Amino acid sequence: MSKKAVIFGASTAGEWAYETYSESYNFIAFCDNDRAKAGTLFCGLPVVSPDGLSEYKNAEIIIASSYHLEIITQLTGMGYRRFLCFNCKPKHPEIHVVDLGKWDDFSVQKNKVVLKNRYMSKTRENTYALLKRRESYKTRLNFVLINTGDPEMDWGEYYYHMLTAGTIVYTFASLGHTPSGGKLNIQIWHGMSIKVQGYMRSNAFPVTFKAKEQIHLLWNKYNRIFATSQMEIVKMSAQYGLPIQKFALTGQARNDYLFDSDGRAKLALLLNREITQKTVLYAPTFRESKLGKLHWGTPGSFIFNSDDFNAESFNSFLLENNILLCIKLHPNEAEQVANIFDNSNIFAIDEEMIDRLGLHTYEIFNGFDLLITDYSSIYTDFLLLDTPMIFAPLDLEKMREEKELLFEPYEFWVPGPIVRTVRELETEIIKSLSDRNYYKKEREIIRNIFHLYKEKGFCERTVRMLEKEIDEYYGLDGQGGEITG
Repeated sequence: MSKKAVIFGASTAGEWAYETYSESYNFIAFCDNDRAKAGTLFCGLPVVSPDGLSEYKNAEIIIASSYHLEIITQLTGMGYRRFLCFNCKPKHPEIHVVDLGKWDDFSVQKNKVVLKNRYMSKTRENTYALLKRRESYKTRLNFVLINTGDPEMDWGEYYYHMLTAGTIVYTFASLGHTPSGGKLNIQIWHGMSIKVQGYMRSNAFPVTFKAKEQIHLLWNKYNRIFATSQMEIVKMSAQYGLPIQKFALTGQARNDYLFDSDGRAKLALLLNREITQKTVLYAPTFRESKLGKLHWGTPGSFIFNSDDFNAESFNSFLLENNILLCIKLHPNEAEQVANIFDNSNIFAIDEEMIDRLGLHTYEIFNGFDLLITDYSSIYTDFLLLDTPMIFAPLDLEKMREEKELLFEPYEFWVPGPIVRTVRELETEIIKSLSDRNYYKKEREIIRNIFHLYKEKGFCERTVRMLEKEIDEYYGLDGQGGEITG
């Protein structure tokens, strides 16, 4: 016999949960904070106010709302300790068990900071860098790292920390996991991109105006957004419809690794080999998700998928010129060029390899002599290293046609030669590795536009700004105590 359940959320998400799990649960009622809905029917079931939940003591409570953190806060205050949360992912909806039975105290700790880290890209995020470099700076703040999307996630632990933290720090947009009020929300983001986002997305990208408006409302929840430059502030303000007063200039915490890591040694450790060659990193932009959802450009538009590419011939070129090539694609796209990794001087790098060694991705970046990319924000960070760059935008015309590039002309904003064929690529690789001053002036110009801060100190600056924001938000005295009198 199916377990009885009440759905908290008499709305679109609640209806979706009802339709998705009607064979798994015996739904007997809906609950909603909108008092006007109490006493009505929704999906043919009675709607009760939260006070009415006491009538359904033996039923599971399934929270189906983007306000699930606020609802859990409400329910824990009413004495409830177990819930189910409906995660309404397109095509892959899920229900998570949230058991808070081992905790009694859910009071907010004002100096506790949750660092939200994306599991799928956990080794390259700014939040991970803040925690991993914890000994490089002093702070009174208590950091807790949460890898969202971790298949082994303990959802009780997740919600306990989200409930009791005074501040949540994000490195990506998290619709439905960003509290509406009562907590300090700080967005430190993950890269200065030249691609369009938010309101600026074209009709070629399947996002409705309503969805864009939801994204705007999400971004408006952030009390402060950390940025790298005035240019990034203007860009993000326009993309998400935000006042520039929401922004603060800190730079990105992970960029400290560009200045003090022994990238060459760590790259050798990662590849399990001695490195005596010139090293090249190929890291193009993310295009397509594992669900086949197109984000930018044309899927598979990699230089090593071009018509004139031959893996054996290109590997011979690398051997003859004493060059080692590392390829780092998005995890969902790596298999698209997997056929070339059998060659002796071509290696794949992925998050799992880096994580196994306990490294942050940025710890290896100063070990490269050359970067090859297209539109990826990685090049804006490499500008701090003054590393020569080559750009291989095979789908540039499509990006332009669909108005997916915010910064035009592209040729100005990318400080390096642009190639369309493997022959051109080989020529520019030799030029770039032979002369570090190749396109140096162009790199300096773009670096000064995209970065206010160009020296080590990104973590320190980020933490000091966090402390300042926390003190102002909670009325603290700079030492973590409350201001009195």
